Amino acid sequence: MKFAKLGVLPLILVVASIMLVACGNGGGNGNGKITDPGGEFEYSVVIVSLTENASLENRVWFTSDFPGFDFDKIQDLGIANARRILFFYLSNPSRENVLKAVYYLRSRLEVHSAEPNWLGVGGV
Repeated sequence: MKFAKLGVLPLILVVASIMLVACGNGGGNGNGKITDPGGEFEYSVVIVSLTENASLENRVWFTSDFPGFDFDKIQDLGIANARRILFFYLSNPSRENVLKAVYYLRSRLEVHSAEPNWLGVGGV
């Protein structure tokens, strides 16, 4: 597998584990406002794990599949723990846009979890 040669597979497993333990599909505080979790994260990437059903589709995901937000590209990192892991790269990187993208992506049926890039992995 290509990722195993690069040593990225263990990183994917760590990211997937963190996302599975993270606070599920919320994003707001019940009143429609985006909650800033605090802490530092990368301002250009959102890490997404898809639901098992969406992961089993084994399809290529495009930015046009997510018209509710402006993404430059989507990078598919493969499947870990039965969930496809994707990096969503924001067209306009900022802390606020990461939070808005997380909130938007968590509302999508095919998304299991969406989190800021706490580990600082990825990047353009």
